[in-house]
Amino acid sequence: MYYLKCAAWNIHGLFQRLGSYRSCKLDDDYFVHELSKYDIFGLIETHASSEDTIYLEGYHSHSKFRVRPDKGKRNSGGVSVFVRENLTSGVEWLQHACKEYLWLKLSKRFFGLCEDIYMCFVYFNPSNSTYQPEEDVINRTPLGYLNLHVCI
Repeated sequence: MYYLKCAAWNIHGLFQRLGSYRSCKLDDDYFVHELSKYDIFGLIETHASSEDTIYLEGYHSHSKFRVRPDKGKRNSGGVSVFVRENLTSGVEWLQHACKEYLWLKLSKRFFGLCEDIYMCFVYFNPSNSTYQPEEDVINRTPLGYLNLHVCI
């Protein structure tokens, strides 16, 4: 029996400045080694923008980016989800406009399940943040309103 390994990691920024050099955590061998243990994983709080290239060999990814405020010094928020390439035909990315989360559906036929499984990777703003999300990220899904249970 095969167990699907999934994870979410708040990485507090995918990119970092080292003097005039900008490095990406996806270029760090140890970081990639840790991520490669998972079939599906989400990187939360990427601080990336649509101009950034977010790529990891062997995975297909989707990302949501916030627009940097006019007075902002850097990007904030951001979610990127990676799915191992051999699993992508069993995954459907659900479309929505909100920048705070990514929904995906795991096909019951592809994975040999009784029901489809819906997964959501979410960035929650700090309680003292001035940024307000576009919609209710807890209760709103591309499928309509659901009663969700969050386990931490």
